[in-house]
Amino acid sequence: MAQQLSKTQIEANTDFQQIALPLDPCIGEHVLQRTRLEADSTLGAWYELYLVVTPNGFLIGKHSGSSHSLSRQKETWFRRRRGDAEQK
Repeated sequence: MAQQLSKTQIEANTDFQQIALPLDPCIGEHVLQRTRLEADSTLGAWYELYLVVTPNGFLIGKHSGSSHSLSRQKETWFRRRRGDAEQK
């Protein structure tokens, strides 16, 4: 059976309190957008996606985990152009 995501939350210019990212605002790094998705399941799977601007391009971060576990998976991709980053 396919798992469905029940909640989607999109925030612009957020302080992303759940997981801190090592950003340096002095050189212009900041979060443009944060999205949190939570599955409606017994495991409580969740994903957080970040779009971060840097002086040289954009980072796309994905953090994922479960409400029943303290372990988290983190992945990051780099794109030079914002459109490419948003598409990723």
